[in-house]
Amino acid sequence: MNFRLSPSGFDAIRAFEGFAPQSIPASKGRFVIGHGHVEDQARAAPIEAGEAEALLRADLAPVIDAVAAAIYAPVTQAQFDALVSFAFSIGLEAFRGSPVLVSLNAGHPLVAAQAMSAWRYSATRGAPAEIDALVRRRAAEQAMLLDPPVAAASALVRPVTPSAEPPAGLEPSEATARLQRILASRPETAVALSPPPHPHNERPEAETPLARALGVARNGAGADAIALTALAAFGLTLLLVGAVAFAAGGPFAGLSLILFGGPGALASLISLYYLSRLGA
Repeated sequence: MNFRLSPSGFDAIRAFEGFAPQSIPASKGRFVIGHGHVEDQARAAPIEAGEAEALLRADLAPVIDAVAAAIYAPVTQAQFDALVSFAFSIGLEAFRGSPVLVSLNAGHPLVAAQAMSAWRYSATRGAPAEIDALVRRRAAEQAMLLDPPVAAASALVRPVTPSAEPPAGLEPSEATARLQRILASRPETAVALSPPPHPHNERPEAETPLARALGVARNGAGADAIALTALAAFGLTLLLVGAVAFAAGGPFAGLSLILFGGPGALASLISLYYLSRLGA
């Protein structure tokens, strides 16, 4: 799909950026003019609205291309507009590595919209502070990203706080079953009403060949298995060094066996014990 920013999306970004007819000093000795356009030198004369719009379109062109190249999931025009606005606001480097993009490409637009809220702060007097303009912009972008709206009658899906008690006279299991029956003809709504995955869930850990050979990389224990295997190998190495020194004889043969073989045997036994526990 050949993504393009819609006129309404451009108008939204233009409104978010505001309009400065004259150069305003910014960080690192640079200046901002028009709709967030950055320049190295201040202009002597103010610019007109038309020139400011042209500068904004030029600034947005690489952002539009980069966002289009980063999206793999199907999106609506409003969702694409929201992503362009968000990427232009936080910068392309931050956007490419953000949970917003990862969650959207994974098919979880609700999680992606929730993740946008993390970017509502800016450095003020050396410390991050919540900025009113960013809170409003994120809210608008979240609304655009959740397009189209999903129908859910308020009488059936009454919002509550996480600590709220279930309605009197209706058990949670009954409420769930009743809602599923009523929405059986609206599968898209039923899916949207299901709780989304947490935006900060870690990705499942890949099982390494060594851990798979040991049969212990289950329930996220792969990293522990590798560490314990390395400890067992180190212990066996110490044990071997002690045994070789003892076999070679000499005045310090017994001491070498104690100093190297003892800790090596202990490390090997401990690591093998915990490896067996991981594989249980």
